[in-house]
Amino acid sequence: MRIFRLLFVTLVIAVAAFAASQQDGQPFRLVFANTSLSSVLRAVGIRTGANIVYVGKEDPKVTVDVTAGNADEALRFVTTAA
Repeated sequence: MRIFRLLFVTLVIAVAAFAASQQDGQPFRLVFANTSLSSVLRAVGIRTGANIVYVGKEDPKVTVDVTAGNADEALRFVTTAA
């Protein structure tokens, strides 16, 4: 189970890094199902270039399927889902 989780987080980061290579200013899609909040925030940070630090003691699972126009909007969607 631990290997599966590590593989999944690595895949999320790889997808986010690929999305970050797209031209800035374009809306981007956030599609995560039952994913830890810290992983989603890390992906948003990679995509937008924002430095996001999550220091919560709990790492709740979130499900998000939205299109965000910028980092602020993405963070609003993710924190609402948490």
